[in-house]
Amino acid sequence: MTSITGYETTHGYSRGDIDGGFAAVFLPVMSPGFIPFPSDTKDGLNYLHQFTREIQVASDDAENPLTWQFGAYYFSHDF
Repeated sequence: MTSITGYETTHGYSRGDIDGGFAAVFLPVMSPGFIPFPSDTKDGLNYLHQFTREIQVASDDAENPLTWQFGAYYFSHDF
């Protein structure tokens, strides 16, 4: 029998440059060309909790040509 449990919580914020304009200033060879206006994206998540549990049961008879395995997986989240 195998049991795997995971729990994660986060409170995060991210921002990304999606037009490549910032990189073009430093790497003109990889420039995307003329960008008439800046374009970026951002998002935040104030509250995220995730819980997972996986349980597996498997046969342990190496000499038997027929083996078996079964299990269950549970996932719960709150945001």
